[in-house]
Order: sequence, then structure tokens, then C-alpha cells
Amino acid sequence: MVDPTQSEQWRVVKIPPINPHQIESAEQLHEQLVALFHQGNWSQHRLADAAGLSKATVNAILTRTTHLPRKGTLVAFVTACGQESGPWLAARGRIQASTSAIPSGAASRSRRARANGGGDSEYLAGLAISAVQSLRGDLPRTLDLLADQAHIRSITSLMVDADADEAAAILPTLNPRIAAHLLGSVEMHTAAVWVGGIPAPEAILILSLMDGNKLAPLLVYLGRRKAQELKEAAQALPAMFSPFVMVPENGREDGGLNSRRIGGPPDIEWTFPLGSGGGYASFLAVAEGTIYVSDATCLWAVDAASGERRWNRALSYASAPAANDGLLFVGDGRHLYAFDAADGGEVWRLATENSDCSPPTVAEGVVYIGGDASLWAVHARTGQLHWPEPYRALDTVRAAPAAAFGRVYFGSYDHRFRALDAATGRQVWSFEADGAWLHSPLVTEGAIYAPNNRRLYAINPESGATRWTYEGWWWTPAFAEKFVYVGGTDRIVALDASSGRECWRREGVGGAPIISDGTLYAAQGGVLRAMDPATGRDYWVSHLSGHTWWKPVITLGRVYVGVSYSPRNESVLLAMQS
Repeated sequence: MVDPTQSEQWRVVKIPPINPHQIESAEQLHEQLVALFHQGNWSQHRLADAAGLSKATVNAILTRTTHLPRKGTLVAFVTACGQESGPWLAARGRIQASTSAIPSGAASRSRRARANGGGDSEYLAGLAISAVQSLRGDLPRTLDLLADQAHIRSITSLMVDADADEAAAILPTLNPRIAAHLLGSVEMHTAAVWVGGIPAPEAILILSLMDGNKLAPLLVYLGRRKAQELKEAAQALPAMFSPFVMVPENGREDGGLNSRRIGGPPDIEWTFPLGSGGGYASFLAVAEGTIYVSDATCLWAVDAASGERRWNRALSYASAPAANDGLLFVGDGRHLYAFDAADGGEVWRLATENSDCSPPTVAEGVVYIGGDASLWAVHARTGQLHWPEPYRALDTVRAAPAAAFGRVYFGSYDHRFRALDAATGRQVWSFEADGAWLHSPLVTEGAIYAPNNRRLYAINPESGATRWTYEGWWWTPAFAEKFVYVGGTDRIVALDASSGRECWRREGVGGAPIISDGTLYAAQGGVLRAMDPATGRDYWVSHLSGHTWWKPVITLGRVYVGVSYSPRNESVLLAMQS
């Protein structure tokens, strides 16, 4: 028998010893948390459930998109992994203490900057960052002295460690313009918490200096009560904020879909409540005039024209669905299901031995789905294995694979990106990058565009050679007219597909872009926008008082998008004219 560990598909992952007493830096803390994750053979989904955290939070810890986990988050993470929390909190305290003074590297960079004619702005930025890290000292005065507002993003990413009371105390003492920049640089729910504790007169001064595109969704997040308080505090508020003010008009304090919007976007035609089981709406699938969507615990079929329910099925967990040839495919981690798309009847199910899974992909009569260190290929009609056995990776395959031109392309958390022969499942090529592959690749005739958690790769589909890369954390891109469009949490960029050269960028907007009929669409943080793909300028912007998950779907002359309301853990599907 062949030893599978000697195959090119396998390699030994060395887990460093777990010892929180020796942690002295944020880098070491991250390494130890990742080691805990691997030692327990966790998937992100299972660890999130065990720790009572969101999967986004667990992912942020493992990919180090968060600089230093909050105390409560750290306690939940390590406790779920069977560790005593005390030594880990002590390690976190040592890291915070070590950053209370300006690090020598930052100080030397500041000295070099001034020696090279850079002036005091970088030095002051170093002071501000150190003050924010420790949340001690004269933080308001330090930030007020900050001349170069290009450093606002770095400072803001550290300031989010402040609790609501600290932030509400700090913001009114700052230069109002800097405070407005800070509010515009953080997630809307964080900004709303900060503003919620500020007296109305001080809040009005700060909000009046915010960019209008960011002010409108913030007012929705604040809710009816705070917005009313602001209106009563200043009669000039409606005129000052016009046309950006968005006070909910349906009587709900947490906002709603009936609100005034900027730029004349189309009206919402219908909304469909998905329930309160999962608190989010998945990627959407469309077939034969029906929208298919999951909200984590239920699969729904909704009439695309009227918004009326056709059928639904409860599941313990439901991935995003895929529709093909009268069948609907969805995974719950442990099984891959095929349902009749017309009535939701179960056609077959296959046990996949997973605790987590990717959304399925269907191509040429075969369903591909990833899971715990595996990729499965299954005949769509019968549920029988298409390959002799699943392909074995070294870590979770969480993003939906792409199948085209006789090959299957996918990445996994083991940092490897692979091409397999679609007929046999044999590996054609692979390469190792310096980050986990969290989102699906886009395959075109000439190239594969694949984002991991560090950069976008343009890859030769025949050889696997990297043609170019573009730095940043991106969702799955869109492609049209020799351009690649990529979006992250706070920017959208157009790149030349052949060279990776940046053609235009939009700061302060985000979302996974999609192109339809010469229009670029993206949804992020409760904002849906339609843009000119040549320039990135908005055709229209629609502010939806919730959180928009994933990318919209444009079909049948409509835009369909899922919107979630965090306070109520509910989600809705909505449709508007495209």
C-alpha cells in the first residue's frame, strides 16, 4: 500500500510548542494561536461555534487581520482550545506594555524621515500610534498635532481597541475634522457606537464634517432615536446634511429599508424576510425565475419577480447554494445534498466526512465541493463519486472551486493553490503562496485571477506560473473588457488584466464587484452602488439600513442582494430594478 504521507499532496505541518509564558510580541501571540488551532484539528466553523465567536472573528485572528485580539475574544478562543486564560491574558498585557512607548524601529524611522526632509508628520504619527496603543497619555493633544492625515487609517486600526466610553470621551476633544476622519475610517457599527455616547451638540459638529457617502449609512446605524436627538439639538441639521440624511421612516429604531437615498437609485420592488436563524444571507443562486439563498440554517426558494416564497427547507447548517439543470446543491459540512429545484424535494445526499464545507460548484454534470482538507467531485444526477476518492489537501478548502477548460482550480488554508484534472482528480500543478486562500478564483480564457489574504494573483492556467500580483486583501474579482476589478473592505480598484497596472481606485468604498450590462456593482456595509467601470464614478448609491453580505446578483432586469440586521440577528432578501 502506498503511504499517503509520501505523496506530493501531503507534507508534515510542524506545530510549535504551546507556551504562552514566552510570548513577548503580537507576532508570537499570533503564531501560538495558530498553533492551538492546528493542534486541536479545528476548522474555523467548529472553533467559532465552540468559542461563541463569529467565523469572521476567528478568521481575523488566524490570518492576523486584527493586530491584537480583544480580551474577551482571546479568552473565548483559548478556552475553547482547552487552555487556561490567565497566561494568555498576561501575554497580551506584556504586549500592550511593550508598545506604550514608541518602538525603537518607529523612532528610528521618524529620525530618518526628518533627516531626509520628511518633517515632523511621521514623528507625530509615531507618537499618536503609541498613544493609541496604550490608551494613556495626552491622546487628544497628540492626535490634534497630527498634520498628515494619511496616517489616520493606521491610527484608527489601533483605536478600535478603545471601549465605547473611552472613544466617546476622546472624540469630542479632538480637532473635529480629525474626529470626522476617524469615524469615516472605521466600520459603521463601530462609528455608531462611538457617536452614540457623544452629546448631540458635539456630535453634530463632527458629523457635519464627514464625507456624505459615509455619513448617510452612519445615521441609519445610529437609529431613529439618536437621529431624532440630533435633529432636536440643531434645527439646521436636515439642511446641513441634505441630501445625505437618512432617518428611518418605518418606525424601527434600528433602521429599515424605507429610507431616502442619494443619487436617485431605483426603488426597492420587494423584500423577503429570511428569518432569524443565521443572521446573514448567503451568495445567491438564480435559475428558472427563482432566487435560491440560505441564511445558515435554512434554504429558501423565492420567486424572482414577486418575492413570494416557493419553498424552504431547514438544515443544521446551509452553505451557499448552486443551481444547475433542475437541481439545487448545498452542503451542511457533513453532507452534500441535491434537491429538486422546483419543490425542494431531496433527490440524493452524500456523506462527506466534513465539519465545514465550501459552497458547491457545478460544471459539466459534476458537483465540486471543498471541506476539511479535501475536495470532492460528485456526479450531479446520481450523487456517486466522480473521482475514485476525494482529493486530499493539508487544510480546509473553504472557498468554492472554479471548474473550466477541463480543470478544477482552488486554494486552501494550507497556502497552496492547485489545478486538478477534472476527469481524474489528479494534480496538474500547484504552488505555495504566503497566505491562505479564502475566496474563489475567477477563471478566464487567458488567466486565473485568484485572491488570498495578502494579494491578488494573475496565474497562467497551463503552467501555474505567476504573471503578476497586486497587494491587498480582496474578494473574488470581476473581469470585463481587458480589465480586472477587485474590491476589499475599504476600496475598489480597476487593474489592467495583462499587466496588473492600476487604472483607477475608489477609497472608502468596498465589496466584491460584479459586472452586468456595462455597469459595475458592489455591496458593502449596507451600501449598494452602481458604478461606471471606466472611471469608478457612481451612477447611483443605495443605503440599506443593515449589512450587505457578499456580492449582489444581477439578472432579469433586477439587482438582488441579501441584507442582515445585526441587533436582531435577522436577514432579508431584496430586489430593485437594475
